[in-house]
Amino acid sequence: YTMPEHHFHDVYEIYFLLSGSRYYFIQDNTYYIRAGDLVLIDKYEIHRTVETLENTHERILFHMDESMLQDADGSWGQVLQELFSKGSIILSFDEAQQRYVRSLTERILAEMRQRDSGYGIVIKSLIAQILAFALRNREQQRKTAEDSLKFANKRIFEILDSINQEFAKPLTLSGVAQQFFISKFYLSHAFKDVT
Repeated sequence: YTMPEHHFHDVYEIYFLLSGSRYYFIQDNTYYIRAGDLVLIDKYEIHRTVETLENTHERILFHMDESMLQDADGSWGQVLQELFSKGSIILSFDEAQQRYVRSLTERILAEMRQRDSGYGIVIKSLIAQILAFALRNREQQRKTAEDSLKFANKRIFEILDSINQEFAKPLTLSGVAQQFFISKFYLSHAFKDVT
């Protein structure tokens, strides 16, 4: 499954890749994610995923509405503000951490399917555990766009950054290629490969 278009929404997204790999586009960055990676998308951030050379993948995806996370002392809001202070994040864990996150996501799915008494409270507590775990491990496990792409060309990221800063001006393939001293042919192919 490939998302045909970039999109955004007014809810938070938790995306845990169970198997396979994906390219994940968030705002103007491209990430290569593998099984066991956790992606946390902030509200209103443009994103999409596309397939890699692996044709199949499995993932667990949750959307969290802000109203579901409200509490009297504001601790949910504080966790979310701290977690998303630098925008959406992708975390890459070791095997033990992957098993822990996977067990939490699978328990959420089980609660959603069974709908036993008090399942909503259990789901909130499991989501809280995922978010707290991500918050505690965000700096050590954070992937950066350039580090996560095996074949990414740093030059393309510079060009992408330039385009984003000058998007209101008229831009042409020839003009951008000239500005960065590369051929139009190379630019169009490399840009497509990376983005």
